Amino acid sequence: MYDPQAMDNSRLVFPALAYATTVLEACDGADVVLVLTEWSQFVQLDPRSVGEVTRGHTVIDGRHCLPRRQWEAAGWRYCT
Repeated sequence: MYDPQAMDNSRLVFPALAYATTVLEACDGADVVLVLTEWSQFVQLDPRSVGEVTRGHTVIDGRHCLPRRQWEAAGWRYCT
């Protein structure tokens, strides 16, 4: 889990979750990437860089904030 704005509060409520220190660390080895906030760290992600660390190439954009065409052009299955 990675959310630069909510991790401190989340750790208090869900101490057993695994917390990452960067976006790419959170995506490392992932089958699916879930984007659930629209912070600039997520909107500005390079889908090719993310694809280098993930196993799968499916992104679920829960905030409709990612540039869909850019992700699809990089080989990602884009879902909302």
